[in-house]
Amino acid sequence: MPHMNGAAFRLFVMTASTMAALPGQQPLTLAAAVRYALEHSPKLAAARTETARRDALAAAARAPLLPQADLTGSATLSRFDRGYPAGAPPSLLRFDQSLFTGGADLRWLVWDFRKTQLELAAARERIEAARALEDRRRQEIVFDTARAFLEALAWQDLTAAAEARIHSLQSLLDRTQKLVDGGRAVPADALKVRTRLAQMESDLAALQAARQTALAAVLEIYNAPVIDPPPAEFKAFRTEQEKNDAIVKGCNELIRRYPGTDEAAIATYLLGANAADQGDLAAAERYLKEASEKASREYASLARLSLAQLYALQGRTGDAEKLLRGLMDRPTVLVTKEQATLELARLLMKSRPEEARKLVTPLQTRPGAVGRAAGTLLTEMSRKQGT
Repeated sequence: MPHMNGAAFRLFVMTASTMAALPGQQPLTLAAAVRYALEHSPKLAAARTETARRDALAAAARAPLLPQADLTGSATLSRFDRGYPAGAPPSLLRFDQSLFTGGADLRWLVWDFRKTQLELAAARERIEAARALEDRRRQEIVFDTARAFLEALAWQDLTAAAEARIHSLQSLLDRTQKLVDGGRAVPADALKVRTRLAQMESDLAALQAARQTALAAVLEIYNAPVIDPPPAEFKAFRTEQEKNDAIVKGCNELIRRYPGTDEAAIATYLLGANAADQGDLAAAERYLKEASEKASREYASLARLSLAQLYALQGRTGDAEKLLRGLMDRPTVLVTKEQATLELARLLMKSRPEEARKLVTPLQTRPGAVGRAAGTLLTEMSRKQGT
């Protein structure tokens, strides 16, 4: 199935969520939209492929540490003739000799000045980087899908409210016009109702579009590549610094104009993610905390997950564990209980491996991505414990 761009997906969400259920079908839910996006994302598929490739490279780097055995073998057949008198039996004239040899060569690397050890460590670091990228791609897909879905729901709510208000004003206008026709009201009264109706329609349309347009502009900046010179076909920046400045400016402007909204909370989350990319962990923590406190429940859970990952990176295991256990107790569509459990197990696998194993083992039998992720994590635990 071809991949849908953002505009097409939003149209798909809005259409599916407003349709009445057909026979044998159900309206699209947020969980179904997220699942569909994860299953059909080329970026996530590429990230998974890269993780698998780096796993294979790590296995190849580890090979020299294992015993190496070579087996050899050969066979030789010789015939000797003797100078006996004529008429002697053939058995006295010649005889055959067979010689079979075999050998085995066993080698085991003892010391190579840490060359193999360093190569293996580097390979494992590249695996961790690939897994981090895969996790980030997954979070971005979930985030963008939920944003598009909730935008569609907000659009429906605003449309329903506008239609109800328009219907009310239209009824008022009809009654006023009847009074005017009967000479019981002046035409100016009907004009006032018409003016109010037009103003309400205009104001509501502007409010409906402004926040979404502002957030779409910020997301376009955040996802823009760095290309010098920038192409004319799409948004791009010459340098990382130029892009960073544009992200900070756009997010802060959206927060200033629409405080207290989900769009403002999303902008705050983006500021935290961008600060983490720039290495400013203190600012990242501040923004992610603010997003987790001010966003709606779904987006707040995503901010808490990112904050827990930031704490884990800083070695603040206790703070990260507290957040992850809270997410396990109060899961959402964006951060499921299984996802929070896997993150907690990954956090504890070095300091409390047995507890981490107990968390992951029940998930190994789950179907789909959860079971695969649990199996991979258990294999990683076993390897590290063996090392």
